[in-house]
Amino acid sequence: LCLQAGANPLRPFHCPFATTMPRCGAVSRMCPRTDLGGAPGGAAMAIRPLLAFLVASWAVAAASGGACPAGDGDDELDASSLLQLSRQVGQEFEARKPNMVVIALDQWRFDWDGFHAPKLRLPAIKRLAERGTRFEHAYVPSPLCVPSRVAFAAGVSYERSWAKKNGQDYVSPDMTPTFMSELRHAGYTTIFAGKDHLSVRNGVGYDGSIDTNALGIDMFRRTEDKYEFCSGSHRPRHLVKEGVEPYGINLTTAGVFGEQCRLYGPLARGEACASTQVCVGRVECGFNCGGVSVVDEDHSVDAWTVASAEEMLAEKWASQDSKPWFLHVGFPGPHPPFILSPSMKAGAEGREYPPAIDANFSGIPGSEGIDVPASRRAYGALVEHIDAQIQRFVDFLEANGKLDDTVIFLTADHGEHLGDHAEFAKGSPWEPSVRVPLIVAGPGVAAGRVEQRPVETLDIVGSLFDLAGATRPEHMTTRSLRPLFREGVIGEAPRDVVMSGLATRQAATLDPRDSRAGLQADWEMAMKQFNSTITLKLVCCPHGCFKQGTMFPKRAGEPQVVLMSLTPEGSGAFEKNVLDLQSGVGVPEAQVLARSLSARYQSICAPMLQMRP
Repeated sequence: LCLQAGANPLRPFHCPFATTMPRCGAVSRMCPRTDLGGAPGGAAMAIRPLLAFLVASWAVAAASGGACPAGDGDDELDASSLLQLSRQVGQEFEARKPNMVVIALDQWRFDWDGFHAPKLRLPAIKRLAERGTRFEHAYVPSPLCVPSRVAFAAGVSYERSWAKKNGQDYVSPDMTPTFMSELRHAGYTTIFAGKDHLSVRNGVGYDGSIDTNALGIDMFRRTEDKYEFCSGSHRPRHLVKEGVEPYGINLTTAGVFGEQCRLYGPLARGEACASTQVCVGRVECGFNCGGVSVVDEDHSVDAWTVASAEEMLAEKWASQDSKPWFLHVGFPGPHPPFILSPSMKAGAEGREYPPAIDANFSGIPGSEGIDVPASRRAYGALVEHIDAQIQRFVDFLEANGKLDDTVIFLTADHGEHLGDHAEFAKGSPWEPSVRVPLIVAGPGVAAGRVEQRPVETLDIVGSLFDLAGATRPEHMTTRSLRPLFREGVIGEAPRDVVMSGLATRQAATLDPRDSRAGLQADWEMAMKQFNSTITLKLVCCPHGCFKQGTMFPKRAGEPQVVLMSLTPEGSGAFEKNVLDLQSGVGVPEAQVLARSLSARYQSICAPMLQMRP
């Protein structure tokens, strides 16, 4: 450790803990004298291993009554005794790193978290919030499955990510190491359970192992998207006779794969949703499903995900591996298809939720079978089912004595329109799509705090590095949220401006409202809290914005820029456009935000932000 600090281990200096460790003088003389007060930043970083050694040595000696492993008084330690001590100290030091969990739901919107108007029964999520810090305004890198997840795993913004749309893999010629690989280097075992959507073209494989080494995953029980476990992502429109990935194989073993997949069908086009089918574009279907699952909630894909996480943790603990661990729990729900078990469907009957906002579907192609209240009841039931799985997992950690040294992050990859603005699915820069829940709970986390400043979920990754004592790689743009959730004094937000974007279309070849267009989008947003009551979001759409309902006029095929102001809950809207180029209202704020746009969007929208006579 002295050599790691770049110093001569034979130069004597006085041990600052000598009064606490009177019998460990020999150890103190084997490290160099260091003037910490005048050390520059680089030197201070180099000295950290030495300081860690001294602090941990003191802790070990204190725990053992001040006795040294070898030697008395000023006797020198021999090399083997010092090695034994260093190993003991290293184990004690590693044991002080927290375990870390990211629980990620798929397509979970911000206001269906139990703290807003939809009165969901989510006791587990509420307990986590009571134990930790809840972020009221958390925004994803990009509100589409693969782009959001690849950016998150890479620790980079959507602008810098190579995955711009669905159907792309993390492993590619442009890839950079994942944050999981970096946590490996920091001494963590990395574990993945459930859906991660990082291996798309070839799926995750029969055993879930495809790409895991390149992704930096040590232990895994992965599954495909809810659209794909009946077919495999590389053959999405063709049912298979038996499972080709871990959850499908689980259903095959249980003897229910064929029946379950007859109901689900490829891409949610099975019998359960056939009579009431609602699709968005060519791909995303299953928003209104009258049929029920043959699998009960205890064997759903979300329950299987938690069971898989528990089994892998139990396996790690049984191996006597003392390394701290990072676990990703990827729930495939509440992503469609909204198919419920019989008991879940019975429990959802009669439940009432707030109506969708700006939900006039008249005149929209393919909207004849839409039943928004039914979709919302099913969505609520799926979220409540996942809450029960979260409680099961938390109870498992507590029963095994791990809860108090584990930091849990709870969030989602993107939201869901759920009828708002006469839309389903995601892909837009509007609040139901781009804003998600975010809760952090665990040791060292402020309890019961609610943070109102906008943040990026991308910065969960920087927070993991911070907690692990790992250095953030230079190529990553993630930052740490820890100043906002740690116990004690609240720090500054890691970002002044929060960004998100999506570019799956580069030309105005289709009207975005045309059902043939699917999830076609081209926009970037920049968001900032100007004061405690005003938060503004600039949205630049080179080919016209989409999925905005009646919030402002459509300009399909033409550049469009809007400045959205968040509105109070219960006002009948999530946000409204406050930009008026003729009067100049909102122009100064929009110009400030435009400076944060990437070059392409800035070149298109910044010139539009001029007052018009």
